[in-house]
Amino acid sequence: MRKLLFLITLIVSISLSGQDRIAKGYVFDKYSNLLIDSARVNVVGTDTIKYTNEAGGFTIHVPKKHHYLLVSKEGYKLAEITLKPGFQYRPLSVMLIPLFSGSTAPSPADSLFGTYKNALTLSPLELIGGAVALRYERFLHRRHAIGLHGSFYLFGRKPLTIGSEYEYYVKFQGFKLSSFYRFYPLRKNTFGLFVEGKIPVGYIHFNQLTYRYASGSSNRVHLKYDFWSIGWGLSAGFMFRLPKTLHGVGNISIGYQYFPIDVPETVEVDLGNGTILTGKTDTDWWYRGGPGTRVDIKLTIGGIF
Repeated sequence: MRKLLFLITLIVSISLSGQDRIAKGYVFDKYSNLLIDSARVNVVGTDTIKYTNEAGGFTIHVPKKHHYLLVSKEGYKLAEITLKPGFQYRPLSVMLIPLFSGSTAPSPADSLFGTYKNALTLSPLELIGGAVALRYERFLHRRHAIGLHGSFYLFGRKPLTIGSEYEYYVKFQGFKLSSFYRFYPLRKNTFGLFVEGKIPVGYIHFNQLTYRYASGSSNRVHLKYDFWSIGWGLSAGFMFRLPKTLHGVGNISIGYQYFPIDVPETVEVDLGNGTILTGKTDTDWWYRGGPGTRVDIKLTIGGIF
């Protein structure tokens, strides 16, 4: 009886060994333990290739006499997996190591960008205030980041006051540079929460006053009025990674900014014929969307590299 059972077991084993086997498993980020989708799984020595699904899982046929898998993903080191006897009866756990600079492994909080350490983004909301704004951020290990946010007022703004006879347009140009530090209490592969402190420094100058008489005539007088300012700000926000095909990130934040600027409430211009025009500037705007805005709302979108 024992010989018969042994013979049956041997026949079944030989039969199974001649069939393709199926390997199942999951691919993880080694440092964050997050599942990785779209990782490439290849049976060494064959053209058999599969990709992990959104849950990081894969299923692949392994022909007989093949015992190795190659698992790869952009931004991670290539992993070679040895298929030990019985692998088809239990799920495999594949750990990919992210690429990073430095001699020490990153902490789990650094899993957002194992490869990409820089972000360059645009701030579209600031176009409303006449500014072209760029933000550069350098991601550091252990949930930290530093960077610079530059707002360049190339187009200026024309606050308007209509008097009894004249319309006045006061235009300004300048820039504001804000160096910042960010701390991420939470930073994952696809999103992060941060708090930010910044020190803004800016230079603004009026370059002209345009006045228009009711009859439709117009003239322009160039002014020489400028000022520097320095302040501080605090904010909190949310970072999100754009779809992988776009290869970028976005930021949304809200905070408080103290940026004292000596905006003149009126600007006087002598027309040279005994007439002096007094134009009022829109001082409220400076603190409600302009360079000195108190409630600082930012939206930036751009690329990573």
